[in-house]
Amino acid sequence: MVKIKSKLRTPLLVALAVLLIDQISKWIITIIVPQNGAIALITNGLYLSNLRNTGAAFSILSGQNTLLIFVALAAAAVIVYYLKTEHRRFAIPLALILGGVLGNLLDRIRLGHVVDFVDFRIWPVFNLADSAITIGVILVIYQAYLKEKIEKYK
Repeated sequence: MVKIKSKLRTPLLVALAVLLIDQISKWIITIIVPQNGAIALITNGLYLSNLRNTGAAFSILSGQNTLLIFVALAAAAVIVYYLKTEHRRFAIPLALILGGVLGNLLDRIRLGHVVDFVDFRIWPVFNLADSAITIGVILVIYQAYLKEKIEKYK
């Protein structure tokens, strides 16, 4: 059995949870919503869609699956490195980002695209992996800001 350092255990479990929830949600969506279809949860508010995104956020780099796979692999490697070396305050935010990156990476490798399904109609359609990445980035920025403030007043 592989032993995981205690410093990495919780972040890797968080990343795994994000990955599993993301993949299960996408699997369910592909079963209940026809491809390119949508189901209204809140009329004129929230829809569940089933869209294929061959690009990154906002569909930039559409059709560049190989490039996006390599970028995701590099990002995952950098995040794991930082999880090993950085202060614990960044562990959970980085774990959220890692789980999201791995969720979308798995889609790209298996399907050649990412399944997007959260649709507010006034914003590009996204998925739970995208949400985890966004929340993780916001938390990293917030933690870095707090760290700077704390050091400033020492």
